[in-house]
Amino acid sequence: MGSVHVTELKSANNFHLKRIEVKITPFIDEKPSDEVVTGRLVLNDIGQEGLALYTPMLFELGTQVKIDIHHHENLSVVAKVGWCQHLIHLGKIMTNSSLPYRVGFVFEFDGAEDRARVQAFQTALAAVYPGLDLTRAPYAA
Repeated sequence: MGSVHVTELKSANNFHLKRIEVKITPFIDEKPSDEVVTGRLVLNDIGQEGLALYTPMLFELGTQVKIDIHHHENLSVVAKVGWCQHLIHLGKIMTNSSLPYRVGFVFEFDGAEDRARVQAFQTALAAVYPGLDLTRAPYAA
C-alpha cells in the first residue's frame, strides 16, 4: 500500500521516538471502503488491546476500520474507534502535513490467532528497538 516513511526523532536526553506512516481504511456496511486515510503512529503507542495515532480527519466513536502497518513486520488489524481528540493549535505533528486528530483504536480480535499476531508484531518491534515502552494503554476509553 505504498512506501513506508519512518522517521526518528532524538531529544536532548537521548530518548528516541520512532514514528511511522500507517494506512487506515474505514468500513462501510462491514466491508472496507475505497477510502484510505494516512495516519502517523508513534511506535510506543501500540498496546496489546489497541493503539493511538494521529490523523488528518475526525473519526466518529465506534467507527470500524482496518489499520495496515508496514514496518519490519507487517500487521493488518481490524479495530473500532474508542476515542478521538481534536488537538487545537497543534498544527503539524511530526510530519509536513497537518494531523490535528489523535484517535484511539481498540482492536477487534476474531480469535487467539489475531491476538497472537499483535503480540508477535510487538515482540518484533521490541527486538528492533530495545527499550521501546509497549506497556502504555493509549487506546483505553
